[in-house]
Amino acid sequence: MRKLLTATLAAAFMMMIAIPAMAQQGEMKLGGLVAYGSEVKQPGFGVKFNYGITDQIRLAPAFTYFLPKKEEISLYTYSAEYKYNFWLLDVDGNYLFLNDGFELYGIAGLNVTGISFSSTISGDLPMYKSDDLDLDMDESASDTNFGLNIGAGIQYPVSDNMFILGEAKYVLSSADQLVVSAGLMFKL
Repeated sequence: MRKLLTATLAAAFMMMIAIPAMAQQGEMKLGGLVAYGSEVKQPGFGVKFNYGITDQIRLAPAFTYFLPKKEEISLYTYSAEYKYNFWLLDVDGNYLFLNDGFELYGIAGLNVTGISFSSTISGDLPMYKSDDLDLDMDESASDTNFGLNIGAGIQYPVSDNMFILGEAKYVLSSADQLVVSAGLMFKL
């Protein structure tokens, strides 16, 4: 029974590879998306482009900007505000496994994640057995991380020129996170 199940799964996999999905070489799509990052924990908005290199492979660059994340701390007369900004630049390749009413595809690509941080600290911090410590500081820093993307997605046609998009991909870098996105794509 186990051999029969293994042989059936292997045959199904080989048929999926042997039957090409037809995404049309040279086809272009442009669209917008909303996203959520597991580490950023903020919603993001972005733009995505698709270009069909072959009938099964397409180039899929995207840019996503996440809403700033703010944290505030107050203690006595001391206050601090911390602000984080995140953005993603992805250059992915999509391999279409299925194009039968909707497109099912794998995602692999390169990622650049930008992170910036700023803080504003002000007020007096009471110290033991001494004068109060006056604090007024503004600090900022930024970092760029390079990584890899791996995931899967679907595009479902709403009309001949409009598609609903859904993707989930994991960013492998020093800023690891799962990014889930949805949006609309339009044929150009």
